[in-house]
This record gives sequence, structure tokens and C-alpha cells, in this order.
Amino acid sequence: MRSIQAIVPEGSREAVERALSDLDLDQPYAIVDSADGGGDVLFVTVDTDDVEPLLESLRDVGVDEGGTAVVTDASVVLPEPDDGGEADEEGGEGGEESEGSTSHVARHELQAAMREQLGDPVDDALFTVLSAVLACAGLILDSPTVITGSMVIAPLLGPGIASSVGSVVGDDDLVRTGIRAQVGGVVLAVASATVFALLARALVLPTLPLDSLDQIVEFSDPVVFTLIIALVAGVAAALSLTSDVSTALVGVAVAAAIVPPSAAIGLGIGYWRPSLLVGAAVLVLVNVLSINLTSLLTLWSRGYLPSDLFERRRVRTVSARRALALALSGLVVSAAVGYATLDYRANATFEREVDRAVSESRIDATAVTVEYDPGMLGREPRTVVVHAAAAPDGAAAALEERIRKTTGQSVSVVVYEANGRAGGPTGSIKPAFEAPGR
Repeated sequence: MRSIQAIVPEGSREAVERALSDLDLDQPYAIVDSADGGGDVLFVTVDTDDVEPLLESLRDVGVDEGGTAVVTDASVVLPEPDDGGEADEEGGEGGEESEGSTSHVARHELQAAMREQLGDPVDDALFTVLSAVLACAGLILDSPTVITGSMVIAPLLGPGIASSVGSVVGDDDLVRTGIRAQVGGVVLAVASATVFALLARALVLPTLPLDSLDQIVEFSDPVVFTLIIALVAGVAAALSLTSDVSTALVGVAVAAAIVPPSAAIGLGIGYWRPSLLVGAAVLVLVNVLSINLTSLLTLWSRGYLPSDLFERRRVRTVSARRALALALSGLVVSAAVGYATLDYRANATFEREVDRAVSESRIDATAVTVEYDPGMLGREPRTVVVHAAAAPDGAAAALEERIRKTTGQSVSVVVYEANGRAGGPTGSIKPAFEAPGR
């Protein structure tokens, strides 16, 4: 329910009463003289779905020119509104009206909520810096918990879909504000992560095996599964705003698609890993495009268009062009995602073949891992590391040959025994604590 208080300009009272009568509202209303005699004051409580038509009716009679209207949330209404129980049971008008209806906030409320989500630019910038730094720390520590914390404090829901909201309601200023906030937020996150990485490299960790950290690999590998996060986040963000549902958790989903890969870009720059940098940059770009596209289409499907016929046509044309541009841009970038996904699938197949080769060998293996050399949009198998309870002499060389014949991949094989011996193709012996692997 929503409570609406409006200042009705002088001479417009009868027009407002007619408009309210035409709407056939469920709740009573009151129009009283204002204290200063400068018009009348309207008090009315309506269902959420009735806010938009009521505001449009008030606008038609000139309330937006000579008066004001304020919409607030009515958390408690006495007596409780009738939900159409008897009418629904009898199949009357109430039941027909409620069937298949979708409750969503009014267009004006949506614009106001979106501007509130954008928040203060200075505060948003500070939170973006803190989020990027925390994400960098989480990636370096290989800690999903810390990375999740960085998503919680990231103020990216508003910037992520503000331009989509502006597009469907015909608010060009909101479109421009959203684009600036979105681009500025990503650039600031990358810059903050880069500064953090440079400081970490100079003061604490001059060398860091970024390519061996699972979280960094995950957020710099633009496979199709990471793209799904952005697609879902865009839809969820739009639905949360239009359904008057809390946006806190949805904001985390939007941040999950942007903050960690932005931090990975900064680490790639700070430690100069071009392959990591390119992969994370592609992931950020395709995620941003996907969030904008899916949120725009979701808002469009919810009917958020201007009521004026000519303005509605303009907004439809502009929104359709923006959606097409986003879709085409996404398809271009998705070529890289497709390549990375095929590489991901090939490496998964390679690991299955390695596991089979190890199981068919004379090695009593306890764990098998594959180490990779990173490429621009994929990874190349480098070393197969086998931890074993026991392994005969020459087992590593035999396994290496078996893998080469089975997969066509030439990789080195290192076998580490529980007794502390390490055997490779050259028969070298090393202490077990020198074993590579994650």
C-alpha cells in the first residue's frame, strides 16, 4: 500500500474528484483546505499498482504544475483493505482483476528509488575503493570469504542498471548519470586494485604465483558459467526494484560480476601478467554489457514506459536501439567467451584422461593435479603432479608417455611419494616439501 499526499492547485478540486471517481479506488480519500489557503490537500491510500494511474490522473489535471505530490510507504492501514475474497470466490470482477496481475512500483517511484541507489558520489567512490582493495586481498589470500565481503560493500547496483531505468522511463539525465557512474566505478575499482597490487609487490610480495591461485584463475577466465552470473544479476536487479523488494542481496550478485574481475585486472597490471589482465578485462566487459541488456529487457517487459503517446514511441525507439547495440556488442565480446569456454572444456577433458591414465598405471596415487601455463584467453597444460603412497622407479616417465599417446599433449610428470622421494622423467630425487602444486 502507498499513502499519497498532494497539494491541489486552486480551481482543480472538482477535476481531481472526477479523476479519483473514474479510478474507482478501493480506499476512501479526503480533500481538505490547506492551512494557508493556497489550494486543497488530498489524502489517499492506494494499492501499489494504483499509484501510477493515480499520479498520471493528477498530472493531467495540473497537480505537477501548480502543486506537489508525495508518495510514501503505508506499512499499516486500518481497517485492513479487502483483498477481494468474496468476489474471487464468486468469480466476480475482483477475481478477474487479480488473476495474472503483477504488483510493481510506479514509474515515478522507480526513478526516485534509482536515484537513491546511486547515492552520494563521494561515498560511492570511497566504498568502491574499499571494495576493490578487499577483493584484491581476497584474491591474493585465495579466500572466497574475503571476496564475498568485498561484494557486500560495493555500491554497484545503482550504477549497474541506472541507464536501463532511464532508458525505459525516458529520463535521459538518468541515462547519462548511470553511464558515468558505471564507467567511473569500474575504472576506479581497477585503479584502486592496481595501486594495491603495486604496493604489495614493492613492500610485501615481490613475487606472487598468481596463475596458481584458484580464485584469481576463476575471475580471469571468461567462460560461459561466469557470464551466467551477470545475466541473472541484471534480471534480478530490475525485478528487485520494480517489485519493491530489498535490493541488498541483489546488489551482491551485481558486484560478484564486476568487483572480483576488476580486482584481477589490477593484479594483472601490478604484477604484469598480460594473460591474466586480458582475460579479466574481457570478463568485466561482457558482464557489464550483460547486466545492462538483461535489466533493460526486464524493465521493458514490466511495462515501464511513459504514458504520453509520442514520448512512448520515442522511448521505445531509443530503448530498442540501445538494446540492439548492447546485444551486438555482447555478441562480439562473447566470441572471446566462446573461445575460453571451449578451452575450459578441452582442459576438463584432458584432466579426465590424465586421471584415467594414472589409474591404469602402476602408481598408487593419492592425489593428481594439473598445472597450467596461462594464455590470453585460455590455459595450456604444463605439468601433471601426482602424490602417491608408492611408485616404482621409472613410473613418472612411463606415465608421461602414456599421457602423450592418449591426449596428444606433451607435459612433464612429477610423482611425489609419501616416503619423501620425487621422481620425474629424469629420475631426480627431491624432498617432498618441494612438491609443486596448489
